[in-house]
Amino acid sequence: MKGFKYIALLVAALAYVSGYSQLSITTGGTDVVVDFQGTLPDVNQGAFQGDGFEPNPSAGRLDSDAWEVLGVSSGDGASIFGDTELNNDFARGTSGGGTGIGGLYCFIPFSGNFSLGVQPTNSDFTPGSITLKAINDTGLAVDEIKISYDVWTYNNVANATKLSFSHASQNIPNAFIEEPSVEYDSPS
Repeated sequence: MKGFKYIALLVAALAYVSGYSQLSITTGGTDVVVDFQGTLPDVNQGAFQGDGFEPNPSAGRLDSDAWEVLGVSSGDGASIFGDTELNNDFARGTSGGGTGIGGLYCFIPFSGNFSLGVQPTNSDFTPGSITLKAINDTGLAVDEIKISYDVWTYNNVANATKLSFSHASQNIPNAFIEEPSVEYDSPS
């Protein structure tokens, strides 16, 4: 059996695109924090609990107008912007780690810390992506993006996972620019 591991992220992917509901950046030069601890308008409702995605999210869910997930084995393998996905790989609930079932979770690496995370398997997130749609509402040109995230890895077998961050001005294939300075390779 291929190894299981998870990576919990504060921010998975960020794309500056136009749309109806997404993370709105209204002031330049200030930090925008997506930490899954409480409501962030048009991103998540309440503390994330791994309960899935929907356009007008209930507590514990992510706003699917802002999030897209590709590369899971449930359904058609994707939750496209605006979809409702409340079951299976898209809504695995909470875990402290050590799960063997693939999909998206709210991992809680320590008490009171809610994190968006994935459990890769042979059929989930190999490869896969999580995209957060954001829009520049400052009225100014974007000349710099600063990104940071925390990674917790629970690797209980001899396999590794690569986490990379990419950004784009539009959500189109091959338009994303990878940023190697914030890449992470888990130990195997």
